[in-house]
Parts: sequence; C-alpha cells; structure tokens
Amino acid sequence: MRIAILSFKYPIYLSPTIKAMISYFAEKSISVDVFVDHKKNGFEVNNKNIILLVPKSLLIFVERLKSNIGKYKILGRSLESYISRLYLIIERNIVFYKIRRKFKNNKYAYIFSIEAHSLKILSQIKILLKSTIYVSLELAAIISEYDKHEISAALSKCKACLVQSEERGKDLLRYLETDLEIGYLPVSVRPRIPKKVIRDSKKTKLIYSGYFAEWACLKEFLEEYMKIGENDLLLRLQGHAEGTHTFLEELRLLSENRKDIEFDLKYYTDDHHYKMLCSNDVGLALYMKNEEDTNWKNIIYSSGKIATYLWAGLPVITNIDEKITRKPPFLFISNITAAKLKEVIIKYNINSEVYRKAALELANSHYNYDKYMNTLVEKLMLV
Repeated sequence: MRIAILSFKYPIYLSPTIKAMISYFAEKSISVDVFVDHKKNGFEVNNKNIILLVPKSLLIFVERLKSNIGKYKILGRSLESYISRLYLIIERNIVFYKIRRKFKNNKYAYIFSIEAHSLKILSQIKILLKSTIYVSLELAAIISEYDKHEISAALSKCKACLVQSEERGKDLLRYLETDLEIGYLPVSVRPRIPKKVIRDSKKTKLIYSGYFAEWACLKEFLEEYMKIGENDLLLRLQGHAEGTHTFLEELRLLSENRKDIEFDLKYYTDDHHYKMLCSNDVGLALYMKNEEDTNWKNIIYSSGKIATYLWAGLPVITNIDEKITRKPPFLFISNITAAKLKEVIIKYNINSEVYRKAALELANSHYNYDKYMNTLVEKLMLV
C-alpha cells in the first residue's frame, strides 16, 4: 500500500502529529510520499520520499530579484509587492501541475490532507476526495482564509475528517455550519522510554519549548518570574522566532543580566530535543485566553507542547482550566503571578516523583499516538 501526505503551506517540522503519522505508517511497511511546498517545511522528517512542490531555484531567484530591484516603485508601490504577488501565482500553478501529475494514476490508497490549504488544492484539481482524509490542526484559523461553505462541501466528500477532541470537533462543525462525522486524533506523541538523566544542579529547572509568540504568555510569565529569587530556579526558553524576532528581543531585554535565564535557539533533531527536555524538571504551557477564537478553546488535547513535556516525564505549569489540569501532573495557575508560580514550584518540589510518575502515566493514557491511530486505522479500515 502507498499513501500520500499533502502539507501545503503547513510546516511538518512543527507538528508532532504529522511526524508521528509518517513514522507510524513506515513501521507498518506502508510507503509514504510526503508532499511539502518548501524544504524547510519538512526538513526534520526522516523520510526519503519527501517531494518538494516548489523548486528551490525559484525561491532563490525571487529573493535575489527582491533584493536587487524590490526597492524601486511603480505607481507608488514597491516592485517587491508586485514580485511577491507574481510569485504566489507561479507557485500555485507549479504546485497544481506537480500534484495533478503525481496523483493522475490514483496510485495512492489514501491521501492525508493537512489543513485547508491542501484540501483546497485537491478539490480544485478534481482529485477524488473519497480516499482523502482531512487532518485539522488549527480548526478555523486556516479555513477562514477560504469560503467556509466550499470547504464544508469538500469535507462532505472526504473519507474522514480528523480533529483533536470531541469538543474541538463541535467547534469546527459549528463554525462550518454543517454536520459531518468526525474522527479524533489528539495531538500526541509516539511512545518512548524516558531518558535517565543525572541531575547536575539542585535548582529546579523550568523549560519553555516552542514558538516565541505573544499567545504563549512569555512576557507576562517573565515579568513575574523576575520577581522570584534566582537562587533556586533555572529557566530555559527554547524555540524559534520565525516572524517574531522583535518580540524575542523584548524578552531578552526584559531578562538581561539574569544568569538563571537562558535563551536557546539551537536546532534540535527530535531525539536531541527529547533528550534536552528530559534534562529539565517542569514544562511551561501557558496560553493567552481568547474565547472568540475557536482555535484557542479546548486546547488541552491539541497542544504538542504538553504532549512532548509529558512523554519526557515533566509535569506542566499551565493556565488551561480543565478538570484534568487540577491534579498531577499539572500545576495549575489561574493567574500568572510571582506568588502563584512560587506556590506551584514548592508543591512540585515536595512531591517531585509523584508528579513525574503522573506525567508518564498520563502521557501513555491520553497522549499516546499509537493508541489513537490504531483505533482510527481499524475504524477506517486503512490497512
């Protein structure tokens, strides 16, 4: 059997769900072709069948063109804006041609469409959607760029539509104003054996791993963390800042001269990232509250951050208010204040092994990718 995963304009390397999917099928001796628009959007995936939809030479040419003549203007607008618009047209046509050519013999038993960008392309080039499985990761955030009724019509023709939880499924259907059968695939991680790490410090090590973005409440957290004495804690802020470099610099300035705070922007393979996480004590998963945006509601089973922390044996400081977050391995804080942070850190230090054990147990019971995928494979009769 051969399947395709189409991830147009959605970076695979940021999604534990997609990477786990590729690994899962590979273990079952199922051939997987992964279609990505740019190399950077799939560079971390250990799969020889990554198919680039946009030639690297075109990207280099466009960037050179922008740097050489982009500053000049026509009718009051910079040439850079015209070049960018032209590139999008060329890019889309190249992508359509490549996908149509690759899929024309319908050699794939199933096509996993990652988010609405991919589904839109498949529907526009008349690919039969009856073998397409739609994977929603951002709910309405990407769908909102299109006519939601067209997306809804396309979804009704798909073999399945996967979301992270029943609650998020209801949010999606409510937004689309439709009624579809939904399958559930929480953001989860393939089972791993935690690394035994020899502690090199008596200080409690806190880690944030992810995107340096305002929605992660990093500024609010740092402002309160700075009020706590630096003698007992170490903080590592690890991740990337694509498009948010200004915000990252704000965080650096806010925490300058604090030796207990480290900014880590190194690239890690999955294995090295996991080993790095295991060397810490507590993970941070804070989210800006936004009740109007469905993507930020019911997030407990759609956070790759939480899933990876738990599989590394780390309890999680979070402001997500759910029944499950009111007990170990979570350290719930209703408000981000120095007093609350100090309180939950003391609570962890008193019962660190209890929290670590609870993290691994919850990872296996609620964030185990293989368990969810085995159920879906059986239900959809994929193999």
